[in-house]
Amino acid sequence: MITLFNSPASTAMSAHAALEEIGCAYENRWIDIDIPLEQRDTEFQALTPHGAVPVLVDDDGTVVFEGTAILIYLCERFPEAGLGPTVGEPGRGDFLKWMTYMTNTLQIAMQIYFMPFWHTTAETGHEEISAQGIARLDTSWRLLDEVCAANGPYLLGDRFSACDLYLQMLSLWHRDTDAMRSRYPHVKRCAELVEERPAMQHIMRFHGPNWDAHHPDYPGPP
Repeated sequence: MITLFNSPASTAMSAHAALEEIGCAYENRWIDIDIPLEQRDTEFQALTPHGAVPVLVDDDGTVVFEGTAILIYLCERFPEAGLGPTVGEPGRGDFLKWMTYMTNTLQIAMQIYFMPFWHTTAETGHEEISAQGIARLDTSWRLLDEVCAANGPYLLGDRFSACDLYLQMLSLWHRDTDAMRSRYPHVKRCAELVEERPAMQHIMRFHGPNWDAHHPDYPGPP
C-alpha cells in the first residue's frame, strides 16, 4: 500500500487529491509541520532531507518527495487515471511546463512572502521583501489566468489534469480566497471546477477551507 506523509493545507494536498482521483489503496500519515523538525515523526525525518511534506512511499519501497515530483510520479505510475499526458502524448510539454512553473515561479513567490528572512541576512527590510513576493504572485497568477482564459477551462484546455489540482491548492494559500479568485476569474473557474470533483470534496474535509484555517500564526498573502 502507498503511504503519504501528509499535513493539512500544505503542498501535500495535491498529492492527497491525486491519490483519491486514482482510487488506489493508500494510507495517510499525518505530520504536524508547525512543530520543530526534531519533534516530528522519526520515520518521516529519515525519508526527507528537509523535513518537508509531502513524502510518498510506494509499496515497492520507492520514496518520492517534492509535491510536483509526486504528482508526475503518480501520473506515470497510474496512467489509466488520466491525470496527465504520458510521454509522447499531445500536451505532455504543456503539462510539464505548467507544473514546474507553479513550483519554480508561483510557489517561490509564495515563499518570498511567507519567509522573507530566507532571502536576506539583514534583520530589517522583511516587509519590503514580502511585498516583492506579493508583486511576483500577481504576475504569476495573471499569466495562469490568461492561459485558462485562452485554452480553458483547465490549464491543458478541456482536459483536467494534476496541474489543476496544484493550481487549486495554491489558490487556497491566500488569506482571502474569494477576494484572490475574484482578481483572476479564469483561475477561479478552474479552481471551482476542481472543487466540484468528488475526490477534492473528500479531501477538503482535511485541508479546507484555506491555509489560514490551519496555520493562523502564518497568515497567507492577500
